[in-house]
Amino acid sequence: MGKSKSIQQQIEADKKNQQFIDQITANLQKTLAGAEADLQTRINDFYTSGRNWKHAQYVFGAQQSYEVHDTWGLDNLTNLINSIVTAVVSTVTGSLPEGTEASAEVPEINQSAGIDDNLQLLIATNAANIFTGLLNSFGAVNRVQSNRATRLSPLGQGLRLFTTVGIDVQQSASFFNNRFVIGYYYLYRVEYSLDEFRQQAEQTLVAQYNRTLQALNMASEEIFQEYINRQITLQQYLKSAQFIEDATKDVIAKIDELNKNNRQDTIQLMEGQLARLIGLQINYGYDKDVDAFISPFIAEAKQKINAKEI
Repeated sequence: MGKSKSIQQQIEADKKNQQFIDQITANLQKTLAGAEADLQTRINDFYTSGRNWKHAQYVFGAQQSYEVHDTWGLDNLTNLINSIVTAVVSTVTGSLPEGTEASAEVPEINQSAGIDDNLQLLIATNAANIFTGLLNSFGAVNRVQSNRATRLSPLGQGLRLFTTVGIDVQQSASFFNNRFVIGYYYLYRVEYSLDEFRQQAEQTLVAQYNRTLQALNMASEEIFQEYINRQITLQQYLKSAQFIEDATKDVIAKIDELNKNNRQDTIQLMEGQLARLIGLQINYGYDKDVDAFISPFIAEAKQKINAKEI
């Protein structure tokens, strides 16, 4: 249980302030009643509803802290995020922070997913986004309130953070000089799924293939323009253009294989390529050699799109 230096000093100066903290603690416990069971339900639902992904608990923990309104700031949020990041990264270094436990499967997971301390920045960035959003969802700390919120978000490498944050804000003229006192409770679970790791890897490959496809399309446009401007001969054009179109088909086939569970993505990709080819045919169709070269690719693209839509 953490307290800011400001709160600790005021408790030591006036023991009655501890009563106020005890009341906030009781309020938090009431607000978070059933939170652990609810979070576990969210975890189960995420991995089983429409996915059927296998998963294992990676690291879990809970923290509680108290702040006087004028002491809450980015430093406090940074400390919280660092504690979460440390909990995950420490599964590699072997020194877990207080209030955190790691699954016995962690060494095996780290090896299979390539999780090491080089991932600290990635995890920290994602954790920061999650907790910033959670804290902001409670609004400005300028009124008495009790609330809680839950988020789930990927951390990368097949890891996913599930967290619930509870907040209790109190104010009393009899305690802490009538300032707002905030109690926070953080409950978090990090799960690992090899199935999600594979999907993330596939998504990364798809993005890389799409970048390759864009580069090929640019090269195709350039080679057509060079031929039309008579900067290269017909033989040079045909040789280069054939290579580009063959490479384009190979890339689309690889994306199609990765998108085997999402046919619509591949259809949209092929429709985009068809539109590009038709655009080239319109722009350069007055040249019979160009038209003769493009037409079979257009026919093949249309055939593949129709086959996908059936």
